[in-house]
Amino acid sequence: MFFGINPGLLSGGTTFSGVVVTPSTAMKSSTVYTCVTTIASSIAKMPLKVQALHETGGWIDAPYHPLSDLFSRPNSRDKSWFQFLNNNLIQYLLFGNAYLAIIRGRDGRPSELIGLDSGQVSVSEAQNGDRVYHATSKQFVGKKTSKANEDINGPSRTIFQDDMIHLVGSNLNNNIVGQSPITLAAEVIGIDLAIQETRAGAFRNGVSLQYIIKTSGRYKPEKLQELRENLMKGIAGTANTGVGPALPPDVDLIPMNLSPRDLMLPEMGEESKRNVAMLWNFPPHKLGLDDKDAAASIEQKERTYISETLEPITKQFEQIVNDLLLVGDDKKHYRIKFDDTQLVMPVYKDRVDAGVKAVVSGLLSPNEWRADEGRPGYEGGDTIMRPLNTGAVGEKDGSETTQAGEMPTDNEVESEES
Repeated sequence: MFFGINPGLLSGGTTFSGVVVTPSTAMKSSTVYTCVTTIASSIAKMPLKVQALHETGGWIDAPYHPLSDLFSRPNSRDKSWFQFLNNNLIQYLLFGNAYLAIIRGRDGRPSELIGLDSGQVSVSEAQNGDRVYHATSKQFVGKKTSKANEDINGPSRTIFQDDMIHLVGSNLNNNIVGQSPITLAAEVIGIDLAIQETRAGAFRNGVSLQYIIKTSGRYKPEKLQELRENLMKGIAGTANTGVGPALPPDVDLIPMNLSPRDLMLPEMGEESKRNVAMLWNFPPHKLGLDDKDAAASIEQKERTYISETLEPITKQFEQIVNDLLLVGDDKKHYRIKFDDTQLVMPVYKDRVDAGVKAVVSGLLSPNEWRADEGRPGYEGGDTIMRPLNTGAVGEKDGSETTQAGEMPTDNEVESEES
C-alpha cells in the first residue's frame, strides 16, 4: 500500500470561508508564515553536536568526529547546514513530513544527506511492516543508496527505512506518514486568510463604506455617472482615508454596509491569530499578542517556547539520527544532541557571575567556562577547584577525600602557616 502527499493538498480545496487552503496559500497568512519560519529557524540555528561519553561520566563535545563535518556541509550542493535544515523543517511544519536520504560510504558510515521535498517521495509498507521510500532527485545521480543493483545513473531510488531520516508529524494512518496541519485544520487557516482578504479589500476601497447616492433633484444618467466617478476618485485608495467627499447640496450618501470596526475585524483577527498559533503550539507573545502569563519574564517565556514548541521536534530528530547515523560501537560511546543554550543567552554580566560561581564551587573548570564563551583556554585552566572549607557529610576532622587524594583541613592549613 502506498502512502504519500495527498494530491488534493497541492491542488487545494475550498473551505467554508470560501478560501482555498494549500501549503502555498497558507503561507500568505502572516500568522502561518511567522509560526513556520520562526520555529524552523530556531531549530536550524541550534548547533547539532556530536558528543563523546567521558570516562568519568558525562558528555564532552567531539568536534573531530566525522559526523561533525556532515553537520557543517551535508552534501556537495548544500554548503550551509542552517539553510539545509531550515528548509527541510519548513517541509515538516507545512506537510507533516521531512525526508533526509542518507548516502553511505563503503564502510557504512554516512557521507552525505540529501533533503527531499514531500512531493518527491512516496512511502509504501513492506510485508514486515517497515517503511520503503520511493524518491526522485537529481542529487541521487551517480550515488548508491539502499539497493546495490539499482541504476545509479538515474534520479529515482528505492530507499529502505534504515537509510532515510523521516520526521513524522501527527497522523491517523499507523504512523506511516505524517499528515499536514494544513489539512487537519484547513478551516482555521481559511478563516485567517478570509479576515486578511477582507481587510485588504477595505483598504482597496479606501477603508470606506459602500453607498447609495440619493438625490432630491433631477439628474440625467450621464450626470449621475459623472457624479459617481468623481465620488469614487475622492474616497477610493488609502491616500483618501478619512477625507470626506464634497457633494452638491441636493445629494446624500446612504451607507449600505458596516465599517471594518463595526464588523469587529480587529477582534476577529486577534482571535484567529491565536487559533492558528495553537496548531504549532506557538507562543502568542511572539506574534505581538497579549500574553495571559504576563508575570513571566522573557527568559521564562523563551524556555517555555523551547520545551513546549521546539523540543517535540528536536527530540524526534535526535532519536532518529542517533539510531541511523551512529554506526557500530559509536552507538555506545557517542551521541548527537542539539545545543539549545544559545537560544536563551543571558547578558554578559549575568554569564560572568554564573561562571564565577560555577568555577569556585567546582562545577566547571576555568577552561570549560571559557570554552562555553567561545574563548581559548590557558595552561593550568583545566583544574577543578574546590572550596577548602567544604567536606562530605559524615566526615571527621573536616577532611575531604577526592580522586586526587585527601584535601587538608582548616586546622592543618593554620598549622602550616604558623
